[in-house]
Amino acid sequence: MKRIISLLIGVSTFCFTLQSQESPWKGLSADLSHGKLKISENKRFLVFEDNTPFFYLGDTGWELFHRLNKEETEKYLETRRTQGFTVIQAVALAELDGLNTPDSEGNRPLIDLVRCSGPARCMGSDPCPPPY
Repeated sequence: MKRIISLLIGVSTFCFTLQSQESPWKGLSADLSHGKLKISENKRFLVFEDNTPFFYLGDTGWELFHRLNKEETEKYLETRRTQGFTVIQAVALAELDGLNTPDSEGNRPLIDLVRCSGPARCMGSDPCPPPY
């Protein structure tokens, strides 16, 4: 019985996958006809300006901008778009030494990063930026 159920699930998943690939999306990456995103009246949902609900289907590409080059990033985003994802969650600064480690193209995330050795040094005459 378990084998039959597994086979049926596998076949239905395969058929669904084939069906969804028959008509790939051919428009803009986002449907902007409903306006910009905003918070709903009850502050519990994301909706468009015309109050059409926003379906949040996200993927986590945490270090997307840090590890992939532009071509790989575009391929990843296009793949996720064709799969129906509406959100990609990524970080601007990588977790492990993200302030100093350059991305795949040699760029660091911040310009003119000044490293302070602690809060006491920043309050003195060191050229540390103000804490905004």
